[in-house]
Amino acid sequence: MIGGYAIHGNSKDTLKIFDIINHLGTNQNNITFVCVLLACNDVGLVDECCKYFNSISESYYIISGMNHYICIVDLLGHVGYLEGALKLTAKISINLELGM
Repeated sequence: MIGGYAIHGNSKDTLKIFDIINHLGTNQNNITFVCVLLACNDVGLVDECCKYFNSISESYYIISGMNHYICIVDLLGHVGYLEGALKLTAKISINLELGM
């Protein structure tokens, strides 16, 4: 359901469903977070997107993948935070070089 809502641009329901399944204690995965970040991206929710992005590894112990980084860099670029997008892009490059 999260994926369907996210793909069709229904960001509000995407985030609502994510909160509900989190409250129920359901395990999250990489794809769930891509959908959540995409939902934040669609409506320009920078703070929420950063919160979810940081929680991927800190709270859920999932390794952030390229798709997660793409979502947040795209959002930062769209809202005009080009310096932040550039810094994150540099971090991605360093992580790829180190094999992380």
